[in-house]
Amino acid sequence: MSGQLRIQAGFNDLEGMIRKRKGEIDYVSQSFIRAIKRRQYYPIQSIIHFFIFHLGIKPFVKKKGTLYQGVRGKWSKLGIT
Repeated sequence: MSGQLRIQAGFNDLEGMIRKRKGEIDYVSQSFIRAIKRRQYYPIQSIIHFFIFHLGIKPFVKKKGTLYQGVRGKWSKLGIT
C-alpha cells in the first residue's frame, strides 16, 4: 500500500536511531501522506473486510445479544442488520 518501515531500537537509543534512519522515515511518511490524499481503492482489501465483517464480527455481535446493544443500535441507524 504505502510502504512499511521496521525499526529495532535499543531501550534508550530512540534519538540515535531516528538520526540514522531519517531518510527512510521521511520516505515512508511521504508515501503514506500521498496514499491518504489519493484515497486509492484497494479491491482485495474491501473483499477481505467484507468477509471479516459478515462472517466474523456481525455474527459475534448478534450472538452476544444485550451485551452489544449499543453497537446493534448504531448498526440499525446505519442500515446494517
